[in-house]
Amino acid sequence: MLPSFYNHDCDPNGHIIWIENADARLKALRDVDEGEELRICYIDASMDHDARQSFLSQGFGFQCNCPRCLSGD
Repeated sequence: MLPSFYNHDCDPNGHIIWIENADARLKALRDVDEGEELRICYIDASMDHDARQSFLSQGFGFQCNCPRCLSGD
């Protein structure tokens, strides 16, 4: 259930680490400011903008509007 608590971002500040028995932990990928929302990437963040948008739309039913996608990166 842990991943379902986190929203998506194509430049995330956290990453889910899966442990045996389907347990998971969230690892910070950078310093996180107090009050900043923890976000993970639902897909392979190395894909280009169009591929990420298509995959998220078809697989997850939303268009990503994270800062990275809004910049066209």
